Amino acid sequence: MLNLWFRPVLIGAVYLLAWYGLDVASQQFATSPEVTVWYPAVALDVVLLLVFGLRFWPLLILSRLVHAFFVVETLPILPLLGYIAAVVGATTGGAWLLLRALNVDPRLPRLRDVALFVTVAMLGAPMVMSALQVFNLTVAGLLPASKGLTLTLQLWAGSATGVGLLAPPLLLWLGRWPGLWSSAPAQAPAFPPETRPKSEVWP
Repeated sequence: MLNLWFRPVLIGAVYLLAWYGLDVASQQFATSPEVTVWYPAVALDVVLLLVFGLRFWPLLILSRLVHAFFVVETLPILPLLGYIAAVVGATTGGAWLLLRALNVDPRLPRLRDVALFVTVAMLGAPMVMSALQVFNLTVAGLLPASKGLTLTLQLWAGSATGVGLLAPPLLLWLGRWPGLWSSAPAQAPAFPPETRPKSEVWP
């Protein structure tokens, strides 16, 4: 019974603390409100959902509330809700696409898994998230419409770089502990025919 609630609480605490630290560090590279050219915190969102499962998506809401109330100047309520919806929707949608629709192994053992991870998690989902965020803030009058494309590309570049540099090493490192994985059962790698122990090779 203890493990039923302790494990999610521990995962959430570690995620939020690490996310907060990376979020604070990334603000040194902010170019406009909610736009930074280096944003590694989003990589933790991707790793959280791919390793521990889509059921942890509410933590993405909590991390953005931490961001809004403890890291940057708080947004008005409607832009804040739009910001959270854009982040959670794009990131969770990308993770669902990888895990459920495309059947990607998040431990990235094959070239196919790596290619789809790059396409969806590093390029596609951050672009959708960035476009929605900039549109939301532009409609709210917090960003100039004339710079919409430039700010979208800057935000996308920061998110894509953050995912690309941090998420793959974390996924590979966490692959050492199969018991942690909820989204994809971690299996021991099979021995190639030429490297199998002799006792397992038929004469």
